Amino acid sequence: MGVVLIWLLRAVVGVVVLCCAGLVAGYLYENYASARDAKRFPPPGRLVDVGGRSVHLLCKGDAAGPTVVIEPGAGEPAMLWWSVQDQIASFARVCTYDRAGYQWSAPFAGQRSLEDRARELHDVLTRANVPAPYVFVAHSYGGAIVRLFARDRLPDTAGLVLVDTPDEELLFGERYAAVIAKSKWILAGVTFAMRTGIIRIMSMFAEGDQADEPPLSVEARRMWPMAFRAAALEAAKDELASIERAPPALRRAGSFGALGSLPVIVVAHGQPFPGMFAPLEIGFRAGQERLARLSSNSELVVAERANHNINMDAPEIVIDAVRRVVEAVRENKTLLGDALPVSPAAR
Repeated sequence: MGVVLIWLLRAVVGVVVLCCAGLVAGYLYENYASARDAKRFPPPGRLVDVGGRSVHLLCKGDAAGPTVVIEPGAGEPAMLWWSVQDQIASFARVCTYDRAGYQWSAPFAGQRSLEDRARELHDVLTRANVPAPYVFVAHSYGGAIVRLFARDRLPDTAGLVLVDTPDEELLFGERYAAVIAKSKWILAGVTFAMRTGIIRIMSMFAEGDQADEPPLSVEARRMWPMAFRAAALEAAKDELASIERAPPALRRAGSFGALGSLPVIVVAHGQPFPGMFAPLEIGFRAGQERLARLSSNSELVVAERANHNINMDAPEIVIDAVRRVVEAVRENKTLLGDALPVSPAAR
């Protein structure tokens, strides 16, 4: 019996050693592959210095103002919006940027609040000399960022297109808290698999199904490896944590501010949230209606055939909403076509 136990112990130790060696090898390979990807895919836009960190900003189009600025959702690389950006560029100057840790933007060491992210958005735009006023197109979590920007810098805000963004009542509610808690555990596991090369190695043997791939622009499809970085997963975890860390003052109704008579189009999904996100469906449409009521010049549009990622499921609806808001700003009219008096902020 003693000999058998010794043999089993040696076998277990051998398996553990092999596993550890494999993880170390995977970690080293992941670092090598990430560095190789960075050389293969240089940033298509410009790197803007913000407090000693570089933030990637990509602007397209040369039409007159206002400038359209796209704010992606949590865990969402900006390249998922490049296809929409290319189409908006035909009628407006439009910019996307990568928040800290995503794609070509340097990660941030430490924790950041929602307000920190709104301030960074302002810093990126001002240091890059992107002219105001801005029409913000925000998806999901990004809606909180642009609403805080608008609250603190209303004269620089010309209009908003809020794409499936939860209002504060939902964002800080119990159902979101439960989903965030589960998501953080999933992200932790995926981050470990990413850092140790497991995901990259598995993808080498996986058979690609283009039907399941996101609809990307040609440029984004070529640079897609830059979206799969451990730093982006760490950034996504801190974005979810920023909701949990929000102070009581920010959680109160109305803390994100009203929007006066700014042209605002709220675009909501028509297909219910799937899987673990299904509880978020409760009260979501009511939250979209509350967002629309923040402005006296607003409209709620439902993308009936789209899920949460409306920019990929029904991009034409988002593009049409952006076009209408931009035209309302340029012509100083309501979304219904009625003329507005010129306000000091609009001069």
